[in-house]
Order: sequence, then C-alpha cells, then structure tokens
Amino acid sequence: MNKKILTIISVVLFLDQVSKNLISSYIGFNKELIVIPNFFSLTNVNNYGAAWSILDNQTSLLIVITIIVLVVIYRYMNTFKENTRNIISFGLLFGGISGNLIDRLFLGY
Repeated sequence: MNKKILTIISVVLFLDQVSKNLISSYIGFNKELIVIPNFFSLTNVNNYGAAWSILDNQTSLLIVITIIVLVVIYRYMNTFKENTRNIISFGLLFGGISGNLIDRLFLGY
C-alpha cells in the first residue's frame, strides 16, 4: 500500500478517535450541542447498526461485512490510476471504515 495512503489513513483514524472521544467527554449521552442555530448541531448517540440503524444489533454481521469491504477495496484499488484524487479517496475510505470497525470491535457500536 502506498505510503501516502497510509499517512492519510493514520490521520483520519487519529481524528476519528479523538473527535469521538471529545464528543463523549463534552456532550452527555442523548444530549445536543447546537453549533449553528437552526443549521448544525451535534448529538451524542450510539448507533448499534449501520447507517440509519440498518441491521440494528447485528454487530458480528456488520464486523464481517466491514472486513469483507476492506479486503475488496484493497484488492481492487490497484486497478485505479495512482493520482492525488484516488490516493486521498482511498485514504479517507480506509480510514473511515477502519475507525468504524475499531469502534464496533471495542465498543459494540
């Protein structure tokens, strides 16, 4: 895997974990922090499913699906041209997916 992609993955994972810890520390569970009134707020919730709670409480299945997705993306990423856009895209994808996998493995959500 490209060093640039690994760097992006590392940065995304770091920011992902730090931001989630900050939210958990400063916003109570099920509480809302209004950042920009009537436009943007943060709410501390735990999602035990995928997007919009799809497959709610199917943690083991979601872990397996996540690992399969990571393997498939890794396997096919070499079919794309190596350019800045693709390097950033794959770094963000791997970082975000890996951050969610870490949470699911250690926190269950």
